[in-house]
Amino acid sequence: MRKIIDFSSEPGDWHIYGCSLGIHPQTDELYASVFHQFQDQTYATRRYTSDGVLKNVYPMIANYWFPSMIVFPTDPYNNPGYSSVSATTSDENIMVKVVGRSIVVDGCHDFQVYSLDGKMCGSENLQPGIYVVRADGTTRKVIVN
Repeated sequence: MRKIIDFSSEPGDWHIYGCSLGIHPQTDELYASVFHQFQDQTYATRRYTSDGVLKNVYPMIANYWFPSMIVFPTDPYNNPGYSSVSATTSDENIMVKVVGRSIVVDGCHDFQVYSLDGKMCGSENLQPGIYVVRADGTTRKVIVN
């Protein structure tokens, strides 16, 4: 095991919260949401190479919801409505897709749509984001742009 980044030696007295570190599944780049102190609303997302070299800093808004969870789409082309959950034999007849700002499920009439914080929401006029769709005992993630 080797140390890639020593956050205690990073300039600016930044700290990291455990769930706020993500490794990109295709590039191995590291993304970290960092903060100064719990009472200080200064946040940033820092992007590093797989060798720990800082590539970019993305400042966050003052009322940013912290701690964040870094999420990566697994489709290399970022196609809208792509689900990173693959179909198994029990759900091969269920198709979840995004049409505009609505989630449509073919092959199932009884389905629920949830936001990432676990709240059930409707399937139409959705805000851009990632949603979890449960249909006939199967679960899919979809992106609404």
